[in-house]
Amino acid sequence: MKRFCGYLLTLLFLLIIQACAQMKTPTGGDKDETSPQLTYSAPQLLSTNFAGDKIVLEFDEYVQLANVRDQVIISPPLDKAPDFELKGGNKVIITFNVTLQANTT
Repeated sequence: MKRFCGYLLTLLFLLIIQACAQMKTPTGGDKDETSPQLTYSAPQLLSTNFAGDKIVLEFDEYVQLANVRDQVIISPPLDKAPDFELKGGNKVIITFNVTLQANTT
């Protein structure tokens, strides 16, 4: 009988513990109101006479590349759109697939 009461108490305890646990999806925290800040760029910000085929932008927090072709404006327009690559979550590499026009950077 003692053994049966022990099992019954254990089962009752487990049922009580299980009833307390509620499965919920994590909230993810507060909404991020500030935009990522640029910490590094190659070439340097506001530099001129750029003749390379790649731009590297590094931010102080993780960024996402969603609809990047709609959100980034390149002027003058290029014949072929550049490639956008995300490295490490906070570094964006823009690679140009065409030669840039002289005296337009």
